[in-house]
Amino acid sequence: ARAASAALPVTRAWLAAAIPLAHRADASLPRMPSAEEWRRADAIRQSQNIGQNGGQNVGRPASPSAPTPGPSPPAPTPAFIRSGRVHAPRIPAHAERDGEERRKLAKRLGADESLRRAWAPTNASTPEGCVRVALASLIADPNPHDPHRKTLPETLEFDAERLATLQNEFQRIAVSAACVKIARALVRAKTSARDAKIADLADFRRRLDVLLADPTVRVPDLAAEIAARVARSARKPPPTFADAARSTNHDEAQTVDVAAAETELRGLTDPSAPGGAALLDAVRAALATRLLVGPDIAALATGGRDAGAAA
Repeated sequence: ARAASAALPVTRAWLAAAIPLAHRADASLPRMPSAEEWRRADAIRQSQNIGQNGGQNVGRPASPSAPTPGPSPPAPTPAFIRSGRVHAPRIPAHAERDGEERRKLAKRLGADESLRRAWAPTNASTPEGCVRVALASLIADPNPHDPHRKTLPETLEFDAERLATLQNEFQRIAVSAACVKIARALVRAKTSARDAKIADLADFRRRLDVLLADPTVRVPDLAAEIAARVARSARKPPPTFADAARSTNHDEAQTVDVAAAETELRGLTDPSAPGGAALLDAVRAALATRLLVGPDIAALATGGRDAGAAA
């Protein structure tokens, strides 16, 4: 063990730095089931899903010349881990007709099922839990990692490209969260209502995703989108036509909102600023919670702040 530790100094420092974060996660989350408890609960869910989806025909009709097979146990219900829920998607009609498409779909569903079974919940205080928390901190790091400069753990040197992709995706999520946070604060300030909400939040997030996927988009573009959503969310219909005719300061007010949104967004996207560091830490904690809880996070009943943010 000492020889391995001496041969992997960057990996050792990386895991050691994650221990305080693992303690924080362990204090904010409920006790996770053991691997054996999770397998038993998963088997019960599988049998329930099989009963609910027993009428769904996902097989191809057997050849008339082929021998009639005996009864076989139903296949496990596939799961898409991105949704956080276990469900059985229907196989599209074109996949039923196309043998190659069907094989590709079956391979993908099998990979999802294998990952879901291997991604069992674990406590942050366990060795595996500490590694998951460390992975979350590595993905959340805004600085690129280069194995040649010894900034990447030796055990992940062959995953440098994959890690860079995950880091970019994490930064997009963090910027999107900053935009939503700023828009919500501006709507509440303009309406003087502490419970005011953003109009059509799902549409706002979709528009942010489109903007953030464009490499030419800059902070002023995001600020303009925030201001437009704030104006839509805080707009109140004038009581009379005369009041509407006298309302001539709409463009001026929206210009002020763009400037305010840009200032706030620059602060929340700067990792060296207090607001930016706090936002990155919150999103990192949500990612760590997701990695610790596993694919069934939607079923987790907890009042923990980090788990609530991840869900």
